[in-house]
Amino acid sequence: MIPSTAHSTSACSGLAGERASLLCGRAAQTQRWIPCVRSATGRIMLALVILALAFGCPLQVASICDDVKSDCELRALQVAGTLEDGNFLRHAIEQGQRGDCIHQEWMDDMRRYGVRQASFLIEYSWRHEVVTFKIKKITFLSSYYSHYDKGIGGEVLKQIRKSGLEAVLVTVVLERVKKSAFATRHKDQVLRDKFEANVLDDEALPVLDIIF
Repeated sequence: MIPSTAHSTSACSGLAGERASLLCGRAAQTQRWIPCVRSATGRIMLALVILALAFGCPLQVASICDDVKSDCELRALQVAGTLEDGNFLRHAIEQGQRGDCIHQEWMDDMRRYGVRQASFLIEYSWRHEVVTFKIKKITFLSSYYSHYDKGIGGEVLKQIRKSGLEAVLVTVVLERVKKSAFATRHKDQVLRDKFEANVLDDEALPVLDIIF
């Protein structure tokens, strides 16, 4: 099995190293900050930017993206320290891979049920230059990329499905794979095969899909 990075480019990478500036009346520049304030400090930091614009920017706004990236970096390193040697995620973090630092509401729902990783066994099939994806199996895991985690079951699994979380994650993962390399026909690509796509509960962590 070969891990493939599915989603590990930081939304703030384009702003890394830039100095914070006054946002007085510069609406175009404000739009550049919006993707970054969706995580970590979130709405509080966005409110500060709006207030600064509304009241003539009396204060210099610090680099929001730098704060978010620092928080993500710390969490990623903390998680790596808890993982065993040989763990795919630990290796990826040690190699410098990170998540996009954009927090999603469904991540909170995953944590509510103790789900750290949702794993989807997906079959893709090419026919007349059109690819289709079919989910064959879904496993909810309480740890990251562990060979020993047999998955969440019983009453908790029933609650996950009843809450609608499973359906939400199915939509999330299918939207992602439809934009992935699996959706592009390659010269040596087989017409039908399976791979493992994953969804994690923390935006600081890189998502690794497994190619069999």
